[in-house]
Amino acid sequence: MRAIIWKQWKKKSKRLWGLLKLGVPRWIADKGSGWGDHYQLVAPKSVLKRAISKSVLAKRGL
Repeated sequence: MRAIIWKQWKKKSKRLWGLLKLGVPRWIADKGSGWGDHYQLVAPKSVLKRAISKSVLAKRGL
C-alpha cells in the first residue's frame, strides 16, 4: 500500500508535501522525498513507514 501511495505522488514536490502533511519533520521529508521512482525500495524505508503507519492505513480502511 505504501508503494501505491508513493507512486501517486509523482514529483518530488508532491512527495515532500505529502510527507509534511503526514507529520514527518521537514529535514527528514526533504531527504526522503528525493528517492524517486524505486517504489519497492522506498516502501519499506523508515520515513515512509513512519508517515504511513499501520494505524494510518487502518484508519482509512486499508
